[in-house]
Amino acid sequence: MSTIRYTLRFQDASSVACDIDTERTGSLVHADAAPQWTRLEHHRCSNCPLSAERHSHCPAALDIAKVVSCFAQAPSHKAVHVQVDMHERTHSRDTDLQTALHSVLGLMLSTSACPVLSRLRGLARQHVPFATLEETVFRMVGAFLIGQHLQARQGEVADGSLQGLVDFCAEVQTVHHHLKLRLEALAGGDAHLNALVSLMTMTMLVGFSLEQQLSGMAACAPSGPQPGTALAASLSVANRPPAHKAPKMPGARSVDRPSPAAWPRAGSAPWALAPGA
Repeated sequence: MSTIRYTLRFQDASSVACDIDTERTGSLVHADAAPQWTRLEHHRCSNCPLSAERHSHCPAALDIAKVVSCFAQAPSHKAVHVQVDMHERTHSRDTDLQTALHSVLGLMLSTSACPVLSRLRGLARQHVPFATLEETVFRMVGAFLIGQHLQARQGEVADGSLQGLVDFCAEVQTVHHHLKLRLEALAGGDAHLNALVSLMTMTMLVGFSLEQQLSGMAACAPSGPQPGTALAASLSVANRPPAHKAPKMPGARSVDRPSPAAWPRAGSAPWALAPGA
């Protein structure tokens, strides 16, 4: 089951349900019915690789348009009870609307068709509602290193320094900034805008203070002799001389190795942070 449902219940007994399919391929809102602020050229991201001839609207903006419209007049401090039904578990929490929308918008954006944010789809498959900064750092670093480990196993150059993760956070920050510019022009409440700002802040803290965050998480790392040896070995595979090939079995077929741009989007590493194309 790939659909995660957020149900927001308010003190006046009203409720709103948001269903997010983490494996969807299209946008949640059809372009023909989308508001003007979702058009691609409206505060277009400086790092957007999409062609204006083929894409009339920003895929990330299209995905959050319905939620933004639904809560356009709502204040950030509005009290809400949130229930999240996902996979084999249910989360619930009493919080404010800004915090609830932080999780909703974060999940929507990471599963959108945006070429930058879609690299987070692997993390979205292991979604953690209301994740703290420490949990986010732990998950992003873990997903990044899983991706690098599997990339090294395929003979590609791997990054064990985490610089690629820092660079990626900067790319995400750029997208969040331009989405914020789109929403700032909308009149009404501030819950949706402040939720996006909190996402921006989270990404900024992950990228700008990654080493500091990791230094404070030493207790989360596995203990034992020679820590990091297996990981370092796996990440250095790409720098080793080519290994001798085993004799080809009768009837065996040669299989072309996928290019870095195609991996791991093909599904070989569904929970890893996908490398940039």
